[in-house]
Amino acid sequence: AFSSFTTSTKVEESPNKDFIHAIVDQMKKDLPMDAGGGLVMTDVYITSSYIVFEYTCSDTVIDLTREGMKQLSKGEIQSSFSDESAMLLAKMCMESNYGMRMVFVNKGRSNVLEMSFSLSDLKTYLNK
Repeated sequence: AFSSFTTSTKVEESPNKDFIHAIVDQMKKDLPMDAGGGLVMTDVYITSSYIVFEYTCSDTVIDLTREGMKQLSKGEIQSSFSDESAMLLAKMCMESNYGMRMVFVNKGRSNVLEMSFSLSDLKTYLNK
């Protein structure tokens, strides 16, 4: 009986990973995707610990200069989780046991801002 329990647990975990991979594959087919506010999602992919969402934007949308990046705090990014679509993406990551990484690249690709939220960050923030 114990071995069948172990087997069924493994079977239950696998479809969850397959499901998230299918969602990411579907999202990739819809790219580039206008994310609003001057942001365009240009890529989405899964690493060992994160689901990564890459956005392209103009420098007027997010100041990607060194000075601008200093001013943009993780707390400000976290507050964007109040946006329904951002909240759904964050929950999707958390429920699939991945962290969430957002990469913002300016159109000239000369500046990059990367914000990462580990799985424990997401659990802490989303379960408030």
